[in-house]
Amino acid sequence: MIPVRMSGIFGGYIIGLLSLWVMTIYVGEFMQAFSISEDKIGLLYALEAGGIALVSLYFAYQVSIQSLKKLAYTGLILALTGHGLSLFTDTFWIFTLCRGLAGIGEGMALVAANTAGAAHKNPERSFALAQLCVAVCVVILIFTVPHLSATYGYRTAIGAMLLVLIISIPLVAMLPGNRVIEHEGSDEKRHFPYPALGIAILSAFILLNFSDMGVWVFSEQIGLKAGLNIEIISTILGATTFIGMVGPLLAAIISNRFGRLLPVTVGLLLLSSGGLMSVYATNAGTYSAGMITLVCCIGFLYPYFLGALASLDEKGSWTNLSGSVMAFAMAIAPLFTGLIATHGSYYIVGWFAFSCSMLALIIMVFVTRAMKKTQGLEEAQVVAK
Repeated sequence: MIPVRMSGIFGGYIIGLLSLWVMTIYVGEFMQAFSISEDKIGLLYALEAGGIALVSLYFAYQVSIQSLKKLAYTGLILALTGHGLSLFTDTFWIFTLCRGLAGIGEGMALVAANTAGAAHKNPERSFALAQLCVAVCVVILIFTVPHLSATYGYRTAIGAMLLVLIISIPLVAMLPGNRVIEHEGSDEKRHFPYPALGIAILSAFILLNFSDMGVWVFSEQIGLKAGLNIEIISTILGATTFIGMVGPLLAAIISNRFGRLLPVTVGLLLLSSGGLMSVYATNAGTYSAGMITLVCCIGFLYPYFLGALASLDEKGSWTNLSGSVMAFAMAIAPLFTGLIATHGSYYIVGWFAFSCSMLALIIMVFVTRAMKKTQGLEEAQVVAK
């Protein structure tokens, strides 16, 4: 049975991550509606993710948060306002600013969810189930949005996402209303204990997001380059996201049974191969295999990285900072890879993603060994209850 507090984490993750995760099915619609290229899509994505990054960074240093529920509700209102206002403009730059406002609200909801998740007795499992919940919403949108937007335009797609956010309101109500996070005094060690390990994990986390988002946000365009039509691509991406729920589900089941290093190693190796398969695809089979591998692995890996950060500080300072780092990486990766795709090719994008995965793996190997040698941070090897 899922604890009530975990339901609140699910709601915060839906508000915080849904828009970024479904961006791939909106790319074509936005490019056509505003007559823009890949680099402008990267900018649009960057501003929204940047809002999440700034908010997460602010609350990572904040003295206290009196109510996670209030924080998440405030974020929900801002997200609904930003996305709602974007429905009423035909100007790309105003549209982009609206997405930035939504990003600020999404960041607030994500902070609340990450703080609650870090305090959970099994953070890997709580984060994995939260990712699974977002994935379910993404699957629903991927199967419905392309058909609606083809008939009624991109505004219908945004409206569908707004409906999901509204439905998540009862979940947010399950967040604790009196959770106080105290970072006493100005001692940075109390804010962010084990700074060397925290920075190393966050660095690997940035590379993980670069490896994933650099390919995923342009998955529709990569499919078109492979000679597939938009209907086939939509079907593949829908099936891919559905199958991709296996990733966080598997992470929730495995949890810390085998520690962190083994799951992270296998996941990163498969993630890097999935990106290359996607960009070198010449038919639907190879494209599907690559995208399925990519989506499954990123859903599988996220909980382990967040769990590693939570093990450094159960008050959630490192985990909250991960929201900023993740959003920063998600903002920069599409912007950077959009430029690569515009002036180079998607093949280069694939090798860029591969290199990021391998570097993240090297960092995590050293981090895991260091954590085993550091008193109080031995990697859990017991079977999760």
